[in-house]
Amino acid sequence: MDALIKQTADAYINAFEPYIEGKEETKALVEKFKDEIYVLAESCGDITEFMQRFQTEGYQDRYTNMFSAIYMQSGEVSGAASNGSVSDETEYVPVSERLTVKQFVEQYRPAYEEIKKAGNRKNAEAIYEELFAVADRTDELQEMSLILEREHLLFKIASIDLAESGTVAFRSMDPNWDLTVKGREMLARAYEESRSDEELTYRTEITKRDSERTDFNEQFKYGAIFGGLFGATVWWNMALDEVRSGGPAADKCIGSLIRQRKKARELWDLIEKGMSLSWNDIATNPYTRILLQYPVQTDELFRTKMVLPPESVDAVRYIWEEELISDRTIEDILINPSPMTYYMQISKTKDLVMERYRKKAEELNSHLPYFEMKKNLSGGNV
Repeated sequence: MDALIKQTADAYINAFEPYIEGKEETKALVEKFKDEIYVLAESCGDITEFMQRFQTEGYQDRYTNMFSAIYMQSGEVSGAASNGSVSDETEYVPVSERLTVKQFVEQYRPAYEEIKKAGNRKNAEAIYEELFAVADRTDELQEMSLILEREHLLFKIASIDLAESGTVAFRSMDPNWDLTVKGREMLARAYEESRSDEELTYRTEITKRDSERTDFNEQFKYGAIFGGLFGATVWWNMALDEVRSGGPAADKCIGSLIRQRKKARELWDLIEKGMSLSWNDIATNPYTRILLQYPVQTDELFRTKMVLPPESVDAVRYIWEEELISDRTIEDILINPSPMTYYMQISKTKDLVMERYRKKAEELNSHLPYFEMKKNLSGGNV
């Protein structure tokens, strides 16, 4: 299970601990709910997906109902009315009919303390503190209800916590890496801009659909640029070298070079006309440019990458424009090699170099929210 998802799931469950000691039936109910949350957590790829599903699949509502019902039966609320039982489907009398203002806001204290422990949820902390401060503004339950409604405090607690938890990974990603950030950016905007439970549920559902479409488009672009342009360049260079050196596969490679040029023209036609991309677009856009430098992942979020030298982009462009899709003959290309140096990936010392890049990535990423949280969770050892 992802460490960030586990910390978030634990925070929800740990909030029950002060109120279930010695209450075996209630404890069993909490354990059952915990198991369900962990099954959800295991099925999620990242914290954004977990927080979105926690909200839209009803876990948030069940959690709120259970917590309030358990809190009502604890010794924290003197004289509170109770039906004597708790379930995760409990429907309870509005708390404003049972509690003082102070008692009402204090039921959110355990969740607040768990968030403080994380150390990176400052906006959520601030909203909880605004809620606690309502007890200093009024002793009247009706006025408290008006304040909570007017200032959307209870909704903000859910939505800001959701936004901070769900976007901590997104805020630590490479902002130029469209393959991973575009869909998550849309979800982050939905979390931050929604003003009610209904709007949040609606927007996350719509955004999930739109982000899946965006992710598909970016995956298609990734395949065309990295798998197509870059992949064809690598194969083309290897085949030319084999023929020029008179290697054992030279005869086969000559025929393959001819077929490869036909495929390359078809691919470029798709990129230029179907995707409306020119070489200038590809070479100047930070995302597509780096795809031509053979990016190798150095951390789990693909924030930093090991890449070929920047000259490789110009070399790839030359190979495509002057060789693969040009009108030159194969003979002319074989006799007149490219004047541009094309760097291939490291092979013999790859593992040693990769380790150096990973250490550098740790240093560069250390200040980012996701990696700070990982360090805190591991006691300082990432």
